[in-house]
Amino acid sequence: LLPFFLAAVAVVAPCNSFLAIGRWRSVGAPSVGVRRASRRSSSAVDASTTSERCVNWLKELGLDDTQVQKATGKFPKLLECRVESNLKPTLQWFTDLGLDASQLRKVIVGCPSLLCCSIETNLKPTAQ
Repeated sequence: LLPFFLAAVAVVAPCNSFLAIGRWRSVGAPSVGVRRASRRSSSAVDASTTSERCVNWLKELGLDDTQVQKATGKFPKLLECRVESNLKPTLQWFTDLGLDASQLRKVIVGCPSLLCCSIETNLKPTAQ
């Protein structure tokens, strides 16, 4: 059971220290176990790479650590969305609607699930 839990933590841990790894270390578990678990599973490595890219992209948009934590806390699946194929096109769609950078950050923090919605299926019909 412990190796499974470590692998689950390894998926989230590389994103940033404010996520699961901080809580995991606070209970006295060594970070070495987390690194070993992430080496065992290529899917954990792929997921951590996707989540790292997501967090970095959110920070590039001007979100601070607290805002990134709030957005990913409200909608953890945001970390699973691919930046190039999911997040950027959706953000561009909101920009095309006329939202400025400040408003986009409010949307991301306030309702992060919108970034993972299908533009054609969910967003366009709602906006019309």
